[in-house]
Order: sequence, then structure tokens, then C-alpha cells
Amino acid sequence: MQLFRALLAAILLTGNVSVRAQVRASRLPRLLRPAPAAGLPASPVWQLVRMERVVDADTYEVATAGGRARVRLLGVDAPEADQPFGPEATALVGALLRRQYVWVQVRGRDLYGRHLAAVRLRPAAFSPAGPVALDSVLVVRGWAWAYEPDRATARRLAEQQLAQRTGRGLWQCPQPIEPRLWRGLDTETKRRNRGGCPRLQASR
Repeated sequence: MQLFRALLAAILLTGNVSVRAQVRASRLPRLLRPAPAAGLPASPVWQLVRMERVVDADTYEVATAGGRARVRLLGVDAPEADQPFGPEATALVGALLRRQYVWVQVRGRDLYGRHLAAVRLRPAAFSPAGPVALDSVLVVRGWAWAYEPDRATARRLAEQQLAQRTGRGLWQCPQPIEPRLWRGLDTETKRRNRGGCPRLQASR
């Protein structure tokens, strides 16, 4: 950067554009090299990060040394922002996480470049309770499905079944549409099912 500034100053003072030729070609890539991308290392170690933005109930942006990184919560599948209960689930998570410090354990990346991670909420100051798993909070409150495609039975399935029996959150509807199915619906079907309880059978 200092070399670049000195070069620019020389050009402005002398009006001699040929000064650029004094910069060796091998240095140009270093001058033009972009800043490193923000990211979190995949590690079994829990990392403390600050939550910057809740994109939707299971996708967030956190602060890193290089800027912001996008995190996808493992263990659940929450309603999309444009489907029934999506805004409510996003609002719930936003109230829990906005500008808070949370623990994340990054386990890799998905096809969209998001960090796949488990997330734990820190206990209140001086509380004897330990960290709370965010995926459990979402499933217990009825704002997400227990979702682990690499396992025959999701670990939070019992918590989901309890939320279903008690009619919590999205389980107020008899047959809420899972996000993986919602994403495949056409625009008109989504429009008809956006408000209130969705009626997937009626839209076919």
C-alpha cells in the first residue's frame, strides 16, 4: 500500500505517467490482491462470536476477523421467510440472538458456502445453567422441524413430537408444509398458502 501511494504521488506531482514502469510486474499482484474472505475454521472447538444479523430462523451472519460470515444452524429446518410461520420464527430468533455473543462449533460448509454449525446460547450472567442448544430451543417452541438428513432419526425428534402434541408454534396447523417441500412449489401455490395454515392438498 505504501508503494502504491508513493507511485500515485509521483504521478500527480510530475505528470509523468512513465513512472509506473518503475514498478516491477511481480509486485502488481500484491498491490491488487483482494482482502481475505471472512470465514470461520471448521473445528471441534467451540468459538465465541457476535451475532450480527438474523437472515431467517436457521441462517445468520456473525462477525469475524475478516468481516462477516454466514452460518447455517445444524439440526433443524425452519420455515422459509415467505412461508407460513417463517416471519414469526425469524422474529423469535432475532429477539434471542440480535447483537448477542454465542458459541458456534463449525463442522463444514454447504453448497452455498455457508458455515454449517451447532450454536449454543450463553447463559445469563451468574446463572448456574449451562449453554443452551439453539436447535433445541427452536424445535421445543415449535418454530422448526428436527432435521438431520444424514441420520435415520433426528436427535430432536422427541422434542418435535412434544411440540406437535401441544400445538406449539407452526404445529397449530394440522399439516404444516416442510421447507424442503415449500421451496419446490410454484409462485401461485405459495401465494395461496402464504397466510394462515397452508393447505397443500387443496393447491394440487
